Amino acid sequence: GTDTRKEKTETVKGVGKKRDSMLAKASLDTCEDMLYYLPRDYEDFSKITPAAALEDGEGSALVRLSEEARVAYPRRGFSLVSAAAHDETGKVKLLWYNQPFRKKQLKAGAVYLVYGRLVKKGRSVQFENPEIEEAENLGEGVSPRGILPVYPLRAGVGQKTMRTAARACLDALGGLLQETDPGPLREQHGLVEINYAFANITFPGHEDDLELARHRLSMEAVL
Repeated sequence: GTDTRKEKTETVKGVGKKRDSMLAKASLDTCEDMLYYLPRDYEDFSKITPAAALEDGEGSALVRLSEEARVAYPRRGFSLVSAAAHDETGKVKLLWYNQPFRKKQLKAGAVYLVYGRLVKKGRSVQFENPEIEEAENLGEGVSPRGILPVYPLRAGVGQKTMRTAARACLDALGGLLQETDPGPLREQHGLVEINYAFANITFPGHEDDLELARHRLSMEAVL
């Protein structure tokens, strides 16, 4: 059969000509290029919590910005960006210290995935210096409730395009990548199957799945 690894991203359902031309500038012409262009980091939105249930510690929420973000300068050399947000269960405050650029990133009425340190004060709760992703920029076919890849960016290609193309290539491959290593060798080294590895290095189901995928792909060149 046809080796989908070599398939041009332009022909993959969900990519299309516009995204393909952007990917081409970044020398990502085929599904194989996309799969081997590994994420540099991940954002964990797998444990999204309703605003009313957020507690001290680390956490993530899917919230809508209630109003325009504000920036204040309480003292010289110190800035504070604040924004009110909510979901159907309650309210949450977003705060960033010495990150005035955040004000321009935030749009009133937009929905964001928020992840980071939480501080509860009485009945109110606030995120302090959280990571944020606008929900509509995640990528087509990409679930907002999961561990999201963060790619090293080339030639101005954004995360949304990268994630959309990666998701489309994985769907096109349909778990039919040919195994490159014999079964006994994989068992000897405790390695997962190749389709599982690429699926979970791109969109990990869990941190354990990501570690297994990393181990397998780090051994690709060795075996």
